[in-house]
Amino acid sequence: MQRLLSSESIKNLSREGVAEIAGCINAMNNRLNKFKFLNPQNNSVISIRKSWNHLLHGEGTEGMRISQCNSELKLYSFGTSSIQELLGWYYPEKCPLMNGNSAAGMLFLGYKA
Repeated sequence: MQRLLSSESIKNLSREGVAEIAGCINAMNNRLNKFKFLNPQNNSVISIRKSWNHLLHGEGTEGMRISQCNSELKLYSFGTSSIQELLGWYYPEKCPLMNGNSAAGMLFLGYKA
């Protein structure tokens, strides 16, 4: 994932590369969500590159970039859980691999996620 999404490689990311990355994201295990996300009528490769490039290599804090990717750079069927997982896979040393389900579990156990 880090090779495909490096600041240089992401500029040439293909639909096959996008599918490979989507296959690694647990929030995309629902085949219908993955199908909707990968459908070119819903998300062009250009819009995916733009959103993911901003999320991973853009300016500002991770929280700000997550918010922007979930609003103005929003991708169809790629929500907060997928966004957080993508950050976690790309930056495992500084971003925990979490999604909404992980956060809910942490809260249930008494930890603030």
